[in-house]
Amino acid sequence: MGANESVSIRINFNRSNRFYFTGEQVSGNISIDNLREKVKLDEIFIELVGELGYTTQETRTKNDTNGKSTSENYTSYHHIPFLTTRLPLVQSHHVQDQMILSRGHYTWPFEFTLPESLPPTTQPNLTVYPNVRYLIRIVLDKPWYKFNQTQAYLFTVCPKINLSYQTIHFNKQNRKQLQFEGCLLRNGIIPGQSFSIQIKLQNPERTKIKRIEVAFIQHRQTSVDRHKEIILSADLPGFYEFDGASLEQTFELPLSNDYIAPTYSFETSWHNHPYRLIIEYELILTIKPHGFFTKFDVSVPVIVGTQSNHENQIQEKYDEKNTYQMVDELEPPPSYESIVNTK
Repeated sequence: MGANESVSIRINFNRSNRFYFTGEQVSGNISIDNLREKVKLDEIFIELVGELGYTTQETRTKNDTNGKSTSENYTSYHHIPFLTTRLPLVQSHHVQDQMILSRGHYTWPFEFTLPESLPPTTQPNLTVYPNVRYLIRIVLDKPWYKFNQTQAYLFTVCPKINLSYQTIHFNKQNRKQLQFEGCLLRNGIIPGQSFSIQIKLQNPERTKIKRIEVAFIQHRQTSVDRHKEIILSADLPGFYEFDGASLEQTFELPLSNDYIAPTYSFETSWHNHPYRLIIEYELILTIKPHGFFTKFDVSVPVIVGTQSNHENQIQEKYDEKNTYQMVDELEPPPSYESIVNTK
């Protein structure tokens, strides 16, 4: 339900997973159930909205009853719209007249075509900042002396990112002559694939190694805000309390099918002020020997892309039974497995 429970608003997307690549068409039906005898409206319209969210740290001063001032820090949340498309659903036949929505059930189709150049929905964890999110907002535009009723529904947008692979080599040594070298065979990855890591370990002093950790990390960054999200973490098998003189092995580290935003750099402006968001990834391998000041790590940049031939992989038949009513605008995204077919 919206703000007024006598009028309920629902949306029916043409795709049950609500996932769309840039350049594709977003369509469906808007349904309204009016339980009142009549509701006066100026019009009903929907908006396609894309916005960049970021935070700043601010300070404010408060005065108590004795006139003493104190300062406190707080987080201020900002939302910059970079995409706003409005589509009227129904209007009065006369400009100066209001329309009357009588008791009953109403349905209207809607249809948008997404621009080709849009940043991706920032998943996982859309609740943290900075972020990019997309929503369809339905507005019951009431007379000026009444509050409008609105309902918003999130959906996922992803640009088409084609990968070109290359091998990334690394080589590092600590003060105990423990040498860690190898390569990431492919520096690009798509959800559902695996990281292939070749490792050659030289340990002439037979230093005992607690473990070798690997972490796949997403970085989102604006000029004033940043967030680090661990997508995947694990211990490489075979290195627990390892004290051998050498080891050479290739490891396969699978990445889940869940959707994550591809590597992307995005710029927009608002009120003549530029804003930029960068989404980057890295794979960090951390070697943890016993002893003090012996830990060291290797960082390898990774590019996240999207499926090839995706146009033919996500086609779905329209199913009018897939109806979503928005309870929380920050509901979780679909899994990547539900979006594309994996081999």
